[in-house]
Amino acid sequence: MTESPYREFEKTEVTSLSVDLMLETFVSLAEEQDFSLGVTLTVHGLLISGHIISFQKYLEGIAQSFESATGNQKIGQIIAESYRNASQEYSEIRRAQGIEELPTRRYIHLSDARFRFGDSVVSPGTGVYWRGRLDEVDGFFLGIIES
Repeated sequence: MTESPYREFEKTEVTSLSVDLMLETFVSLAEEQDFSLGVTLTVHGLLISGHIISFQKYLEGIAQSFESATGNQKIGQIIAESYRNASQEYSEIRRAQGIEELPTRRYIHLSDARFRFGDSVVSPGTGVYWRGRLDEVDGFFLGIIES
């Protein structure tokens, strides 16, 4: 369903040249300063608009989404708890390593993400939490595409 939060901390020997350094800086700032920034990404012809958020906010948002989802509440609570545990483990690792020791970010996390392909909106009206690899982003601009 989702990758282990520990992948966020895997050290790589060389930073990929395919990752835009400006975008990576925005992701790092969202992580370190706990702020949100509106952005629109181009990923293989798909436009993705949302707010860059920290990995921890992403995990917490996913947990809340599962908790409030309709259907089997017991399953939703179990899944939500696993995301909350991952979020807590992530916080503990960050405290243990210190912010300066974190490796280059490999993923970008968005809240309120909406997707456009051509003239079609292919996402729920309220937006969703989204996680993607930074090295898969073809381009970006600051700001959200409305409607």
